[in-house]
Amino acid sequence: MFDGSFNIDPNNYLKINSLNNFYNVSVFKIEKDLKPKNFISELNILYRRKYQSKIIFYTNNFLIDFYGLNNEIENIIFSGDMTKRKLVKCFLLIMECDNKI
Repeated sequence: MFDGSFNIDPNNYLKINSLNNFYNVSVFKIEKDLKPKNFISELNILYRRKYQSKIIFYTNNFLIDFYGLNNEIENIIFSGDMTKRKLVKCFLLIMECDNKI
């Protein structure tokens, strides 16, 4: 996971908890110049050194269900490889990669 081109520890930016049949995701605000007021965070993801994605958060908290759908679809923007996948798989892959580091 990256903030711009800098490798980051996802635990400083995201907190993921299991909640019944959902995952509760908390996003920590990143101060950036020239971003809209409701902007929370923007993260770049490189998976297996090949697949690139970006997530832009306009919410600081959301739920992901068993099917990988989230309850804040209008406030989370995806680009790149992640647009082809469900959220549960994406976040599990992120956590898997970080545990190998």
